[in-house]
Amino acid sequence: MLVDQWVEQVWQVLTIRKKTLQDYRNLYRRHLQPVIGHMEIDSVASKDLQIKLISLPPYSYPRTVFVLRSTLLPLPR
Repeated sequence: MLVDQWVEQVWQVLTIRKKTLQDYRNLYRRHLQPVIGHMEIDSVASKDLQIKLISLPPYSYPRTVFVLRSTLLPLPR
């Protein structure tokens, strides 16, 4: 399963406000999707994420990490 597909499924079952979901989607699409969206879940390496996270501006970093924790962890195995 692709990361994009997994994230869409997770977003359908998260119990969060509509505005929060919109923020998650925007952060994912802006920062994470270009790097990992096309990848199979099993092939995502922490190195891929670390390289991207290090490059983020200070304001975006914690918010993007929160999106990662809320939608991608734990990944199915």
